Amino acid sequence: MEECQKLTFHVGKRNYLLGRTAAKRAASTMMSRFDLTKITISRGVFGQPVLHTGSSDKLAVSISHCQCMGAAIVFPEGSPMGIDVEAINPSRNETMASQMTVAEMESGATVISNKEFLLTLLWSSKEALSKVLRTGLTIPFELLEIETIQTYDGFYVSTFTHFPQYSAKTYLTCGYVWSIVAPRKSEWHLDPLEMQNYFLAFDCGCRKQSATIK
Repeated sequence: MEECQKLTFHVGKRNYLLGRTAAKRAASTMMSRFDLTKITISRGVFGQPVLHTGSSDKLAVSISHCQCMGAAIVFPEGSPMGIDVEAINPSRNETMASQMTVAEMESGATVISNKEFLLTLLWSSKEALSKVLRTGLTIPFELLEIETIQTYDGFYVSTFTHFPQYSAKTYLTCGYVWSIVAPRKSEWHLDPLEMQNYFLAFDCGCRKQSATIK
């Protein structure tokens, strides 16, 4: 709460609380520890969240927030991951398109015909990768270029031109695009239907876009 009160604007405070609450809940679930006061998240030298649990478990966390949504993923330090959530917003199309390469737009269009969704998927995947690299979006976007996109039942998998050791899984839920980047050979699973049901249970109603964009 002390950190939150240092923030000037309401949006900043809301985002801070959303992200920290999601991170604490993720860590609590992974460790089966239910006292959230024993879990804290500080800032690293690059602004990244640093997880403190008071145990010997070497865990790390990645946090994202967008509008009224907060998301976090907790993972072993030895297997870095990153998460990003973005709302599909046509007003951002021009900005996002300016940061994409011709190759990834042409390749992506063969898989995803909806331009707004494609741009948001590319952006979200790149931002999640930048969290793994701990650079944020401070490096040239072309270094984060996506090489391939494949569609599966309920999600998409993307690979990166310059970082072949990682891949991204992307989900679409009620107008939000979620991307999780992990080492390419990692095996993990999220149930898209379960995600959607969970989202709808906590939906504040601010997002009314269809979840069936292709």
